[in-house]
Amino acid sequence: MDLQDRGALPLLLRNRMETWLFGLENALLLLPMLFLFQSRVRSRPGALYACALLVVLGFIANRLNVTVTGLEASSGAHYVPKWSELSVTLSMVALGFAVFRYFAQHFPIFEERRHPPAHEPEEMPAGLVSNG
Repeated sequence: MDLQDRGALPLLLRNRMETWLFGLENALLLLPMLFLFQSRVRSRPGALYACALLVVLGFIANRLNVTVTGLEASSGAHYVPKWSELSVTLSMVALGFAVFRYFAQHFPIFEERRHPPAHEPEEMPAGLVSNG
């Protein structure tokens, strides 16, 4: 509705990077929604994880589409991050993983799964067999 109100719907017919990324981000956000209507997807942890991953990738595609391609098109400039910017970003992500791992190992975040020991059924003496 926003695109229609602004008269921007014809822009979706142009063969440009922004158009393709717009389609990608919408597909990545709509596919999980369609998958989650199926009970077999909702009952499988792996499928739920895949849906969550698609949503996160859709969000990342949206942010990249707005900040990189949208601003490049409007300003006329071309931007490629330097290696130092990429290394700082990856270092921050790695730090997040390291902090999470530390807390997961040293604090009771996840419950321990306790499985009862598997044992053989006890045999009853021949004279104590019940008929009931």
